[in-house]
Amino acid sequence: MPLPSPVSSGPTRPTFSSLPAEIHSLILPHLPYPDALSLKYTSSYFYTIVDTSIRVKVSWLIDRQARGLPCPQKKCILKTDAAFCQSSGGQVRRLMEKRRRHEECGVDRCEVLVGRKCDVAASNGRTRGFIGGMMHSDQCMHGIDPRLVAMAALIILISFLVNVGLGLGMYLK
Repeated sequence: MPLPSPVSSGPTRPTFSSLPAEIHSLILPHLPYPDALSLKYTSSYFYTIVDTSIRVKVSWLIDRQARGLPCPQKKCILKTDAAFCQSSGGQVRRLMEKRRRHEECGVDRCEVLVGRKCDVAASNGRTRGFIGGMMHSDQCMHGIDPRLVAMAALIILISFLVNVGLGLGMYLK
């Protein structure tokens, strides 16, 4: 007699990695370097598709400078991720650690999730959820803003509908 299957506690929530590759390709270019680096090392799939090139590193440094956040004061080695994180006397690694702990945030401004209030700073370091570098209590899917995921899904849906409409047009004539 077969064993009964385990009782399900309800529908499972989709994860970021379970989303289609097309959505990944729309979201990944918008990740700042520390988030891209964290995601890159979560699986072999993301390791092959996440861009942490020199362009992404420089863009992150320029963005930090534009927002008035501390930047490395010594020469940065941009060749590899490991060299970059260890360069400048370890300043880059320390900046990313401070960012992960939300130490650069103010109560009314989050420097990790730009444009939002910082729950971490507001609670003086007490958090209501995973803060492994990218997540607040009101977020899901590895810290990717759900609005960004919804927008990407909408773009894919519209693109699909346009392509189907163009394809049907050939047969309706």
